[in-house]
This record gives sequence, C-alpha cells and structure tokens, in this order.
Amino acid sequence: MIRIISEKTTELILKTARHIEDAIDHRLLKISIGSGFGIPYADDEDPLNFNDVFGLVAEIFKEFYGQHQHDWPVLCIEPGRALVGDAAILLAQVTGIKDSYKTFIGLDAGMETLMRPALYGAVHRIYKVGALMEEQNLTVDITGRICENTDRLAVDIPFPDVAEGDLIAIMDTGAYGYAMAHQFNTRPRPAEVLIDKDKLHLIRSRETVEDIFRKCDT
Repeated sequence: MIRIISEKTTELILKTARHIEDAIDHRLLKISIGSGFGIPYADDEDPLNFNDVFGLVAEIFKEFYGQHQHDWPVLCIEPGRALVGDAAILLAQVTGIKDSYKTFIGLDAGMETLMRPALYGAVHRIYKVGALMEEQNLTVDITGRICENTDRLAVDIPFPDVAEGDLIAIMDTGAYGYAMAHQFNTRPRPAEVLIDKDKLHLIRSRETVEDIFRKCDT
C-alpha cells in the first residue's frame, strides 16, 4: 500500500509496475495505488481536495502510459476512511466525574466501543452536546468504564463544565468504529441509528448481556 497523496511514492509504484511488465512481457490490467486518504481530525484542518489528488494521479499516469486512457491499466484505489470516517458520531453519556491528580470524565462508552484511541493513539474531536460555545475552562481525560488504564478516549483536552447525565459527542467514528468494537468486561455493543434527512432508522439494535452469552454452550 502507498499513500497516493505522495507524488514520489505514486511514481515509485508505477515504475515498479513497469519493471514487472517488462520482466513478464505482459501489460498489467490493474494497478492499485492503495490507501492513505485522510480526513480532518481537528477543527482547523481542511478536508482532502479529491480533485487535486485525482488530477495529480492522472498527470502521473499520463507520464507513464501516454495520453490515451484506453491504454491505461485499471486504476484501483482504497479510499476507505475518507468515504465514511466523518459519517458517524458516537453519542455517550457522562456517568461520573473524578477529581484527583487530574480531572476524569467517565462515559458509558470507552475503548470497547471505540478502540482507535487506545490501540494506536487516534485523536477524535469530542464535544459536550449543546455546548459548543461554552467556555472550556477544564483540562480533562475522557474515559470509559473498562478496567484498563488505556481506556481513555482523550487525554488532557480542554472541556467545558459537565455533570452526570450530559451527552457527549465523539466525532468521526464512521471508519473502524463499530468494526473494532468488542465486548470486553461484558459490555454490550451500542445501537446504530441512520439519519436520513428528517427521519431516523435503527439499523443495528443495541446488544444485551444475553446476546453476549447467547452462543455459549453452558
């Protein structure tokens, strides 16, 4: 896999493909230049301009394969996260607040619901629902309820005052969110709701503890 937003690595993969074609004396029918499409994970970041990206790829292909597109191999890409990353929001509820050597805001969702922060340090924007304009006068860790010290959705982020029962929105959870969710500590996975204009559709029911043990032969 390569990141197609890098011109050098795109050229490298095409040079390698050309060497393979010469070695086997056969034109490759498909070339995958992989993944690497990002999405903004901060409010001051701009989304990827796909017109610029595909324009660059087209110019590189012209250089290697000529102007006539019918002579090109099929170009395969794997945009993945760029298609669905910002399509989902994880809603959680504040279940507890702890002030010790730092302030912890505990939620009813954690690493079992969204594994990315604990697994490889992914950063997600997190907001108190209905309070975008409130002063962020706290510095907090956002945690779940799992018995692991890695069960933190965010570390040392500015945040407004909260109370138990407040709703919290964890943004950009459409990619690798539910797919990486698990049932550690017997935590049922959440429901998924599709918003279609002004209509709501339950597309995945909330799990129960009975669901977790349903396949156990006891």
